[in-house]
Amino acid sequence: MENMASISWLQVGTLFVGMLGLGLASLVYLTRQFNRLADRVGNLEQGQVRLEGRFNRLEERTDERFNHMEEHTNERFNRLEERTDERFNHLEERTDERFNRLEERTNERFNRLEEDLSQLRDEVSQLRDEVRSLGEGLQNVEKEQARMLGFLEGRGVMGKMPAPDAEAVP
Repeated sequence: MENMASISWLQVGTLFVGMLGLGLASLVYLTRQFNRLADRVGNLEQGQVRLEGRFNRLEERTDERFNHMEEHTNERFNRLEERTDERFNHLEERTDERFNRLEERTNERFNRLEEDLSQLRDEVSQLRDEVRSLGEGLQNVEKEQARMLGFLEGRGVMGKMPAPDAEAVP
């Protein structure tokens, strides 16, 4: 487009006039038309420059807005991450506290169960000893009963005749 500005439209018009055999009035008319066309091309160039400037400003504003949005979004994500970390830490602390309390109560219960079981074992052992003693006492009573029955039978107290003495036999 810069090349068009350096062209002398009068020379172009003269070329056309010579080629077409037109008169001076035609040459003036063509020169005006070419000048208008050159003005329009110049206006187009100026419009293009203005449009490029507007696009550059729009691009700058868009970049600024995107940067601002990105900063704002990053700030929000950072705050969200901080709050999430705080809540997670708080939840972790509460969970640890509850777990420790549960562990303590469970240990206490197991200790009581172990004590109760030990006491039960002792009582069962004592009961075995008592049953064993009773069994031995019962055996002694049965032996004594058998001995007494044998003695009484030998004396005839139990409805049986006493056994003849070997010495009394003639």
